[in-house]
Amino acid sequence: MKNIFKISASPVTLRRLAEYFCKLIQLQKENTEQISSKQLAEMMDTNSSQLRQDFHHFGGFGKPGHPYSVQNLTEELKGIFNVDENVNILLGGATGIAKALINNATLSILNFNIKGIVDTDKALIGTEFEGYKIISTRALKRLIEEENIKIGVICKPNPAPMLDIFTRAGIKGIWNLSPVYIQPPKGITIQHENLAAGLLTLNYSMNLD
Repeated sequence: MKNIFKISASPVTLRRLAEYFCKLIQLQKENTEQISSKQLAEMMDTNSSQLRQDFHHFGGFGKPGHPYSVQNLTEELKGIFNVDENVNILLGGATGIAKALINNATLSILNFNIKGIVDTDKALIGTEFEGYKIISTRALKRLIEEENIKIGVICKPNPAPMLDIFTRAGIKGIWNLSPVYIQPPKGITIQHENLAAGLLTLNYSMNLD
């Protein structure tokens, strides 16, 4: 379902929608067939009015006064986030973060498929990491073309070298999991995930009167 407004949904709205989506995936695994806006809102620590407003940004789902079909709602959100089909991603850096992503079953459920790991450390090239053979930067462009890779994930603490490698190879979407903010080059979309910022937010919330 397309956005019914002329402006893009805010990052905050999209974040909430993504969290609803992940929760619905969990509910499907638990064989939950229907859920009301109130029930879902309570699970997500928000209110039903906010949840319906978020859904309304994309036209709304279901019928007023009726529970949502978990399956139908999940399919609608798949369309919004363009994961109806597989989205191939590449990991930059054989690190602990990369290992955590490989072992995160939710990524494959959401149709994100890890197609390889690239690293700049020559000693690692050709070795195995969590079932993946680490490739060199020289082999990167061919892999991206052959596997139609859309997203590069920066898993190293210093993002600049991997950002340069990814963009030169033609990747347009970057998921930056390093603690360093990087300015996106022209034509490149970057999503920053700063764990320290999340921890600061948690600590602030815990100390509210």
